[in-house]
Amino acid sequence: MNTKKSEARELTLACRACARCPICQVSDEEWEEIDGLIPAYRRARGVLFREGERPQGVYVICAGQIKQWYGDERGRRFLWRTFEAGEVLGAITLLAGRVYPTTAEMVEPCWLRFIPRRAFFALLEEYRGIERALLGQMAQRLYEVLGLLRTFTLSRTAVERLAWLLYRLWVEEGGGEAEVVRLAMSRQEMAERIGVEAVETVSRLLRRLVEAGLIERERGVTLIRDAHGLRRLCERERDDVLWGSGRGDERR
Repeated sequence: MNTKKSEARELTLACRACARCPICQVSDEEWEEIDGLIPAYRRARGVLFREGERPQGVYVICAGQIKQWYGDERGRRFLWRTFEAGEVLGAITLLAGRVYPTTAEMVEPCWLRFIPRRAFFALLEEYRGIERALLGQMAQRLYEVLGLLRTFTLSRTAVERLAWLLYRLWVEEGGGEAEVVRLAMSRQEMAERIGVEAVETVSRLLRRLVEAGLIERERGVTLIRDAHGLRRLCERERDDVLWGSGRGDERR
């Protein structure tokens, strides 16, 4: 019991300090009131909700990571994104009155707050700080969706989609301010993000980008050496000598 109390106390302190959490955009007194009405609870890893289910409220992640997937009839899964502490799941779906378009899976034990539909709308009415912070998160999701559309409409081949993914991550990690950006994303996650089924395909694509001098690989970490070269590749300003005019490219 003492261990659980200590863990909950540490979570409370960390949760209150989360800058991007909409719930934390209120005064200490208001936060304590909300915390009492909507306490955080622990969930083991597993599925949180499934594609096609109708939302009954929204989830606020206090600690842990949750991946959201798209699936198809063949059983393939495409990773939409990974959500972390401070982010809200299900708000867009609830506001739109639609079913979940993705499946949410906890990849590790998580601490969550579940806010039922009526309580969620009441919070938005009463606390404008929560409303503004949530709108900021929704705007960020829209920006990411536009990037995703760019990836799959203008990038015809798998190597172009991978290059665009790495370029976007370089931008998100503060590219331009650092000479080299290090990305710890696994090959499996890259495959899921660009829509290819085999990790071996990603390995081949990464080798091509290494050979081109655009990236380096060190013990599973990707170092972005030439982000603008990655972008030019996405825009098909490719050097036929480098890539080979007759060279086939993986499209899956």
